[in-house]
Amino acid sequence: MESTGVTLRYVEQGRQDGPVVVFLHGYTDSHHTWDLDLPRFPRD
Repeated sequence: MESTGVTLRYVEQGRQDGPVVVFLHGYTDSHHTWDLDLPRFPRD
């Protein structure tokens, strides 16, 4: 929980030493917004 009282949830995928890509969805969406896009990216 952040100091503002907001809980920030996130999903990690892939290698820890790989490049970082951040997908940020709108306020009313969820991480499922990217369900059709994530398979296009390598899991590693």
